Amino acid sequence: LERFVLVDDTWASLLAGRTSVEEVVELFGRLAPDERDTSVWRRIASALGELRRLAGADHLATIEQLVARLARPVLDELDGAIDANGSGGHEAAEDDGTARCRELRGVVFSLAGRDGGDTEVRERARGLVLDDDDPALRAAATDVVAASATAEEHQELERRWRAATTPQEELRLLNALIDTPDPECFAH
Repeated sequence: LERFVLVDDTWASLLAGRTSVEEVVELFGRLAPDERDTSVWRRIASALGELRRLAGADHLATIEQLVARLARPVLDELDGAIDANGSGGHEAAEDDGTARCRELRGVVFSLAGRDGGDTEVRERARGLVLDDDDPALRAAATDVVAASATAEEHQELERRWRAATTPQEELRLLNALIDTPDPECFAH
């Protein structure tokens, strides 16, 4: 809880003009390598997404490099841990640690592909968005694909949103569609 509050308070302090971007980056750099709490990573990811939007196109490459430096080592470690525990299928008897690991992987995967612009993660997401049996990874893959969607991918996500069978799926897809970068995708 204290690490979540530290991230949240530091981000609020940045927005209030009392903390520099460099201090926020330093904090994230210290926390990220060893942090394995999903709620802390969700807050880090949210702050980095906001930073990306606030920084604008002129600083996109810098933000993507920062996100890659923070997220990619953690994502690789989580992929390895899940693979070591037998990730061939989403076992019903999966222990709580593996379930938390999968949830954290979804958060970090989404961050790396969406805000980090990781081309390998984006390609992997395109293969996972429909087929993966890991709900957290499928949701993250949907976010990643939407954030770099072609017109055809946007239309497919929109089709899936309109055909959603649960309110959760409908909202997940609608929220993902908002991140489609090309405004022309919405002109129909």
